[in-house]
Amino acid sequence: MEITWQLITIFGGTQVILAALMGFLGKIWIARISNNQKAVFESQLTLLKHELTRDRAVSETERQRVVTHLEKSMSAYADLLVLVRLANRQYWLFSQELVDLERAFIKAFYGLSIQLQILRRIEAVPIEVTSAASQALYKVRDAWDELTFRLGQYKSDLKADESSKESWEKVSSAGALLHKCTLPFEECMEAVPAAVHIPR
Repeated sequence: MEITWQLITIFGGTQVILAALMGFLGKIWIARISNNQKAVFESQLTLLKHELTRDRAVSETERQRVVTHLEKSMSAYADLLVLVRLANRQYWLFSQELVDLERAFIKAFYGLSIQLQILRRIEAVPIEVTSAASQALYKVRDAWDELTFRLGQYKSDLKADESSKESWEKVSSAGALLHKCTLPFEECMEAVPAAVHIPR
C-alpha cells in the first residue's frame, strides 16, 4: 500500500486520483447527457410522426371533401345540360308537364349553384372561375324561364283556339336564346374541374 502511495506521489500525487475520478465521472455524465438527448430526440421524433400522421389524415379529409363537391357539381351540371339540350328540341317540351320541367330544372340549378359556392368557399376553385360559372348559370336560368313562360302562353293559346303563330315565334326565339346562353355556360363549367386545387 505504501508503494502505491509513493508511486502516486511521484506521478503527481492526488492530482492523478482526481483526474482519474473526474474522467470516470465525466464518462458517466456524458452517457447520461447522451441518453437524455436521445430521449428528447426520440420524443420529438414521436411528436413529429404524430403530426405528420394527423396532417395526412387532415389532407385526405380535405381532398375527399373537394372531390365530393366537385362530383356533385358535375352531376348537377350534367342534369341541367340534359334538360337544356332536350328543351332545344322543342317538340320534347310538349310531351312534358311544365311543373315537372320546372321541378327538374330548379333542382339541377340550385344543386349546381350551391356546389359552386361551396367549392369557392373551401378555396378548391379560384373565385374568378366559380363567379364566371355562376354568372353563366344565371343567364341560362333566365333564358329557361323565358322559354317555359312562352311555352305556357303558347299552350294556352292553343287551348283557347286563338292565333298561335305569334306565340310559337316567341317560343322559337326563347329557345334560340337558351341555346345561345348554353355555349358560354359550357365553357365556364369546363374550366371548373381544370382549376380545382386538391390538397396533397
